[in-house]
Amino acid sequence: MAQTRWIRRLIFMISVCACGCADDAAVRFARESAERQAKQSEQMAKLQAEFAQGAKEMAARSTELQRDVTRLQQDLRKDQAGIFDQRDALEQERRELAAARIRDPIVANALLIAGTAVAALAPLVLAAYALRVVETSRDDGLVTQVLIEDLTSDIPRLLAPAAPSLNSPPAATSPDTTGS
Repeated sequence: MAQTRWIRRLIFMISVCACGCADDAAVRFARESAERQAKQSEQMAKLQAEFAQGAKEMAARSTELQRDVTRLQQDLRKDQAGIFDQRDALEQERRELAAARIRDPIVANALLIAGTAVAALAPLVLAAYALRVVETSRDDGLVTQVLIEDLTSDIPRLLAPAAPSLNSPPAATSPDTTGS
């Protein structure tokens, strides 16, 4: 817009000078002004082109930076997820250790009580076993007594009298009652 204003002024000055201005100084001034205006217009065009190029480069760089930021955010989220997983695993391990701390003394006490009970019951079991053996040996005593009575009786009921063998010595004769 500023450029078109300068161009209009330049055209006006040239037309004033061409229409009847006889003064060479005014014509020369108009020409110099027109040349300056043309140079300034060229410089403005170059600056605008450079600005446009810079804006394009800046937009491209901004897009690239935005991609980098997005990639870094994704990496950060992955790292955070890994840290959260590790924290959860650590928390689970802590819970297991806490449960073991509670459970281990209970198991130890149960084993201690069971060992004490076994130690306390061992003499009782041994005494019961000894009493049972004694009762069994009483039955053996009865059997022994019956066998002795059977062997010493005149008529054995359980054991049959043995048949005399050739190797056995003759039976002893009863002592003489006549008095010799």
